[in-house]
Amino acid sequence: MYSEHPLDDTLSGHCMLAYEIYLRSYELGLHYANSPYTFLPIGSTIGVSVPLYIACGGMNTRIAGEDFYFLQHIARISEIKRITSATVYPSARLSDRVPFGTGAKLQQYLNNPEKRYVTFPFESFEILKKWLQCIDVPDENPELMLLQAEKIHPELTHFLAKNYWLQKTQKIFQQNQNVKSLRYHLHEWFDGLKTLKLLNHLRDFAFQSENLFFTIEKLLTHLKLSEFQSIDFQNAEKDYQMQKMILKQLRNIWYTLKSGGINHHLDGS
Repeated sequence: MYSEHPLDDTLSGHCMLAYEIYLRSYELGLHYANSPYTFLPIGSTIGVSVPLYIACGGMNTRIAGEDFYFLQHIARISEIKRITSATVYPSARLSDRVPFGTGAKLQQYLNNPEKRYVTFPFESFEILKKWLQCIDVPDENPELMLLQAEKIHPELTHFLAKNYWLQKTQKIFQQNQNVKSLRYHLHEWFDGLKTLKLLNHLRDFAFQSENLFFTIEKLLTHLKLSEFQSIDFQNAEKDYQMQKMILKQLRNIWYTLKSGGINHHLDGS
């Protein structure tokens, strides 16, 4: 469901503004890459039918990230739609209960202001996009796909090798002679968590973290979204009002982003 974090003109409010922009920029990057896992995992914004809730085994019992894993599971069996007829206002409170999420991120931003406006570089989303295109049109065996990955970027190959691509997908190729079934199970293996891990790997070993607003500007340019033409991204880091404008526009285009779900992705590709 559509959501807006409450914001105010305080230091913690500025951190919350930066974090929501970061979250939406990450979702925008997944949208650009055409990922089946394009969604924001915010627990209070999730609504699910009873039959689907039962089909995916209910909510998992993880003490952190349970909303992420829940949506990832749903993406394997159904479409994740965007509902705009209501607005959820998630809390913007500080918290150290779990090592990641809104509360932990706000605390990090307060303690380390230099981390407030950094994110994955655009090039990482470009590599992800090309790799997902390979999964959509898979080669006849995992070895050939690894060669395709090498052509995209050597660090993509290193990441796949580190995650036992050949060992883990050999059986997938053997058991799925139907192309759509093969594509489905490859996307199931390369899930939302591996997507995030790949982006982290590329940031650490191929590129560096990039200014949040520079990444957003590149994504918007490649997506040809004209709604942002009046925004000065180069100076947004020091302009709180400009950041509010960026967030407002990111919120406005949220309903136009791709829905999550492997089968939905395959049917639309």
